[in-house]
Amino acid sequence: MRGSRVFPVACLLALATPLWAEGPLIDHSAVACMVAERFPQLEARLGDPDAIGRARVQFRGEGGPWYFVNMTRSGEVFTGVLPKPKKSLKTIRYYIEATDRQFRVNRTQEFAASVVPEPMMCADKKMMAGVASAAPASLIVGGPSGAAVVPAGFSSSGVVAAPAATAAGASAGAAGGGGIGTAAVVGIVAGGAAIAGVAVAASGGGNDATTTTTVAVVVTPTTTTTTLAPAPPPTTLTPCPACYAGNWQGQATLTAVANPPVCGQKSTDIGKVETFAIVIAPDGTITFQFATGQVDATGAFMIALAGDPPGSGLTCPAGQIVGRCTSVTACAGNASQGGDLYNFVMTRPSP
Repeated sequence: MRGSRVFPVACLLALATPLWAEGPLIDHSAVACMVAERFPQLEARLGDPDAIGRARVQFRGEGGPWYFVNMTRSGEVFTGVLPKPKKSLKTIRYYIEATDRQFRVNRTQEFAASVVPEPMMCADKKMMAGVASAAPASLIVGGPSGAAVVPAGFSSSGVVAAPAATAAGASAGAAGGGGIGTAAVVGIVAGGAAIAGVAVAASGGGNDATTTTTVAVVVTPTTTTTTLAPAPPPTTLTPCPACYAGNWQGQATLTAVANPPVCGQKSTDIGKVETFAIVIAPDGTITFQFATGQVDATGAFMIALAGDPPGSGLTCPAGQIVGRCTSVTACAGNASQGGDLYNFVMTRPSP
């Protein structure tokens, strides 16, 4: 990564971190494995946590329907605990979804985590799901209407079915490709009104953009009618790696320089930040000024950095950039070349 060539690479590597459109920002480090017969614990940081109305982990076993557990907040961290996966279950797919108090919804990409019998069998301990320190007295799990209370492949230990109204809202959201539907919006509003001790009535028609949902809030002896804006249309999810396609902005920060330096960097350059334009194609090909790479369906990416050509009189050897995208709008990773080290972050506008 010499001179201008070094940092462009950096940009690429920058492919890195979380989420997508107008909804809450979600910062979540994906997990690659969960331990069988333990309660997996997933964490996320949500932008402006005081504005969050609801956060959930949506999950399912192999081929089963989507279920959810609500996340609880502690400071700036939201935590969701899943039922215990059985040893017979091989893979758990999940994503995190958040709704703010203005009913704007966002979610991470879908992740796949392997189920392992013991922690030591997880190939990367840094990407292993946490385990709840104590078994929950009651683990409320919601699912689609008519589905079994306990998801296939999971233990019934501690599992309690979510209230019907809550589960109905989840079904409406799942039908919209992971987005929030009218029924879910009404459910949230109704829940807030219930806390205030008032009655709620709702009516709506369909999911098209012209539908209006009306919530009547009754407070004796007067009646106030509030009309909500139409629920957003269902979001159509794009399979990955095509979900990353588009223009990205990369940022590279030099953190260490080889001694002696061989790629043109100096110790006084440590901390220097460069930004670059990066493009990802629908097939996952990553392109920037001086290199190309590839991101796969799981969000993992790798870029091989070419060294100086023979006979050029320069001494910078080949290097490598590796990292992972934790959402469709952010990725992060690290690079090394000739003993020089870089931190990379890459973001893009909502797709």
